[in-house]
Amino acid sequence: MAPASASRRWASSATAIENSRLFTERARIARTLQEGLLPPTLEAPPGWETAVLFRAAGSANEVGGDFYDIIQLGDSWLSFVGDVAGKGVGAAALTARARYTMISVAQLTGRADSAVDRVNDAFLDMDGSSLCTLAALRLPGAEPGGQVEILSATRCPTS
Repeated sequence: MAPASASRRWASSATAIENSRLFTERARIARTLQEGLLPPTLEAPPGWETAVLFRAAGSANEVGGDFYDIIQLGDSWLSFVGDVAGKGVGAAALTARARYTMISVAQLTGRADSAVDRVNDAFLDMDGSSLCTLAALRLPGAEPGGQVEILSATRCPTS
């Protein structure tokens, strides 16, 4: 009787160790993926200060859909924050698409509104089940008296 009992305990211990290893690996992958979706630093436009505190909600092995960045557009700056609904790999893929579409279109055109429109178009081109919210600020450069332009968009699923 004793050897069978020891064998079951050993098998149980081995399963627990393997589950712990898999959870740790999934958490590491999720953390790496989440970090890759966010800028490593935020450059402050002249006359402005930047700060960010990002804490992902949910379990340690889920990637969220939050994104943000600040980029220079000629003599002005574009700051944006957005959220793709959901968690996991699917949300991460849409998050990357939204963030990098904002950056690339804004840098190519120099226009914040064109970037927001293109993100909206990208979500409209999808299957209709994705939700993304986005807020953007176009900040003036160093010139005094410049105006801040505020843009926002929400892509809701179609019914």
